[in-house]
Amino acid sequence: MAFSGVKGAEQRILEHLALAADVAKRQGVAFVNHSAVSALRSIGLDYVPLDARMP
Repeated sequence: MAFSGVKGAEQRILEHLALAADVAKRQGVAFVNHSAVSALRSIGLDYVPLDARMP
């Protein structure tokens, strides 16, 4: 398997997304994770099926 660099940067990417989600939340905007296997779950963005009703 070829190394793409994304895995090595994963923690930094997730930290930036967590910060962006916090800023968005303060402005009334929600980030949504539609992937059951996403690393986004590790920063508190739980899986939401595409057919789920959003609040």
